[in-house]
Amino acid sequence: MRHTITVAGGGSWGTALAHLLAVRGHRTRLWLRDAAVAEAINTRHENPRYLPGLALHPDLEAGTGPELLGTELLLLAIPCQQLRGWLHAMRDHLHPEPVLINAAKGLELGTLSPCSRIVAEELAGRPFHYAMLSGPSFAAEVVRDQPTAVVLATAEEALGCRLRELFSCATFRCYSSTDVLGVELGGALKNVMAIAAGVCDGLGLGHNSRAALLTRGLAEMSRIGEACGAQAATFMGLSGLGDLALTCTGDLSRNRQVGLRLGQGESLEHITSSLGMVAEGVKTTSAVYDLARRLGVDAVADVHDVLRSRAFRLSMTLHGIPVAFIHKGRAEKRRFIRCGSRGMEPLRHTVLRYCDTFRRLGFVFDDPEPARRQERPDPFGPKEGVWVGFAPFSAQRGKTYPEELSREAVRLLAERYDRVFIHGGGGGEQRFAEEMERTYPNVTALFGKVGLDGEMDLIADLDCVVSMDSLVMHLAALVATPVVSVWGATHPGLGFLGYGCDPRGVLQADMACRPCSVFGSKPCRYGDYRCLKAVPPAMIAERVRLLVGR
Repeated sequence: MRHTITVAGGGSWGTALAHLLAVRGHRTRLWLRDAAVAEAINTRHENPRYLPGLALHPDLEAGTGPELLGTELLLLAIPCQQLRGWLHAMRDHLHPEPVLINAAKGLELGTLSPCSRIVAEELAGRPFHYAMLSGPSFAAEVVRDQPTAVVLATAEEALGCRLRELFSCATFRCYSSTDVLGVELGGALKNVMAIAAGVCDGLGLGHNSRAALLTRGLAEMSRIGEACGAQAATFMGLSGLGDLALTCTGDLSRNRQVGLRLGQGESLEHITSSLGMVAEGVKTTSAVYDLARRLGVDAVADVHDVLRSRAFRLSMTLHGIPVAFIHKGRAEKRRFIRCGSRGMEPLRHTVLRYCDTFRRLGFVFDDPEPARRQERPDPFGPKEGVWVGFAPFSAQRGKTYPEELSREAVRLLAERYDRVFIHGGGGGEQRFAEEMERTYPNVTALFGKVGLDGEMDLIADLDCVVSMDSLVMHLAALVATPVVSVWGATHPGLGFLGYGCDPRGVLQADMACRPCSVFGSKPCRYGDYRCLKAVPPAMIAERVRLLVGR
């Protein structure tokens, strides 16, 4: 069915949606403020300011007169910070009972209102219907007819079905939601994270850092959303995770570009004045901060103490919020490495440094007790005999046991114990583990057989785990499974031994060149990683025997 629709707002997103609706066969009118841009759309079928070089549907009409706004179907692409004033000015020109489809993202400064609340307040006393359109969608890609999926949220399910039909086509898919607030908050909060992701990239902190930022940012978005009354599951969908991933990684993201330039040293004033478009995240950041305070953020514990968290700390401090940060002991660790650990006492454990951070905020509690053995369901059935885990891998070569030595270690363990399980991921780790599984009938490669929960259940049932300075060591410590830990470039005295692990399980060579780094990321100065080769497989097998008693 052909409808008459007005899109209010001639920015990139409003123009792209107007183009899409025109392509769908609807009579589509684009209201905007700039008469010159309207003329260009009508004559050259191009928005030269926001989407230069992209051809728009020839049937798309553009104009600046308020009479265009009287259609029943009105799509709002007005920036959030301008929406209240625009509605106040145009209220009398709207349809008596309009269907409003909002496509703007953000929270209003001062009131901290999402767009739905702004609309409800400005149109109080008159009937209207409201829906929110959001999701991972760059305007230019929509105009180019590249596949896009979004979510359309409304409390009226029948209305949602009707509106989805307006937009949906082979390359533009609309999904449904009734959680209007959650969809709005997802679209607003992700812009803040996009700026942070841009800063991360601008500072050259790497892909690992950005991935951590996105993951923890999504958790924060969800928590804020739940506190406001939204559904947590909404943030795992297109308007949350989907939009977050796109905006934080895509070069077409205006908010990411703001952060990128900030990280490269430009001032915010210069960036916003030269951008030529609205980056909603700039204003939304301030609004989200105020919202967090309103929701009861009493203090901030910074357990990372890195550049991006320091900037956040400064902002919190300036606003009068108590802040405490972890004392990582970087100078102590550098001295430990320079001395090769000789004459140095073990440094404070990282777990206790985390505790200290919260104590500085006034929390009173004792140091945590080491874990105790606990029964968990074993994914490999009833246990018979002695079971041992072997985890020779790490992300860093300086913490990875050499493959030829790993083969010998597996042989010794398989000959002595009833079952041996090899922990590891894909790629070369999977290849090695599966080769050992084919070679020894009592060896099991875990990758692809169990998830994290199943692996934890298994570790809790093992008699001993042989691990490098890596994740498996810490997982075993969480369930009090004895650990033989093998150390190469790093050192347990730096505070990273699994919490509660028996020191008798530590295996390391006494060499002048080690430890050579805190995290094992530096290449071996000799190129042969002799510190790892100095811990032979027979020594590992003997240490397992000591802890297992067999």
